[in-house]
Amino acid sequence: MSDSTEIATTGNGDTPDGVVAVTVKTKDGGVGQALVPVEIAERYPSLGQMDELAELLAEVFEGRDEGLSFSDLPRAKVPSGESKSFQIGDDDPVKKIRGIIIVRQERRNYWEKSISEGGGNQAPDCSSRDGEHGVGVNGPDSADNPTGLCANCPFSQWAEDGENRVPPPCKPQEVMLILTEESAFPLVLTVPRTSMRESRNYVKRTLLAKKMKSPVEVVTEIGMKQEQNADKLTYNVLTFDIAEDLTAGMTPAQKRAYKLAPLALAEEFRTILEHVDTSRDTEGPERQAAPEGGFSVQDDVVDDFAGQSVAG
Repeated sequence: MSDSTEIATTGNGDTPDGVVAVTVKTKDGGVGQALVPVEIAERYPSLGQMDELAELLAEVFEGRDEGLSFSDLPRAKVPSGESKSFQIGDDDPVKKIRGIIIVRQERRNYWEKSISEGGGNQAPDCSSRDGEHGVGVNGPDSADNPTGLCANCPFSQWAEDGENRVPPPCKPQEVMLILTEESAFPLVLTVPRTSMRESRNYVKRTLLAKKMKSPVEVVTEIGMKQEQNADKLTYNVLTFDIAEDLTAGMTPAQKRAYKLAPLALAEEFRTILEHVDTSRDTEGPERQAAPEGGFSVQDDVVDDFAGQSVAG
């Protein structure tokens, strides 16, 4: 974890009963005190024991060049159309993931050649780790996209082919970091293009518009449903539902005090995510000639093969 967040718990008489007080640095460089209800802190220890986690990491990696990396985080694999269970490490498959979404990061990846054209299992020719600014052949000052902005890039645009919409050659994906009760480190879930509409609708319509909640205020349950494209091929689409309202009954001030903890933790792990290439989680093998519909798992890779018949 970086030095951008200084964490120390306090147990003085000024702390209200039933909460754990955690002092954190906020995004603007200031200092705030997060108040995490004990029941939440017990279920999600990294929220109420961030100081202990930071000390433990410093102890484990003391005197070593290495530190906590993206590969150390647990990761959920999205299955093919034949299965409706997530695979998390060597654990038994699970049908649902329940946790607090602390980071949602959109990305894009573009390959000039497909695997069948000799591209191989290589890094993308152009990519964006924020979904907005491209780096590579279509980055700033490039012939096709001088601004380097993904929104202006011709390779990020949908096209029409008769009655079908053709997805852009630059593939979007969303990476989520989710706090679960099983690990002090957040779970990594890469949301394929075929499920990004469900993810956005969940946050914008279900949480914001209907409940006036942010993702860190609820426990989200993520499952799957199966759909078919025009070629009758089955693929999985992720589903998102509110499993629990963590801030129910809190005053606005109590909500703000609680939210400082997951937001500070999110910034810590976001710095790890910023320096990692997740393109192969969903995008690499998509370049080969694949069936139009569904996505399948090959080792640590998820292929998104929804194709032209699935609306974006």
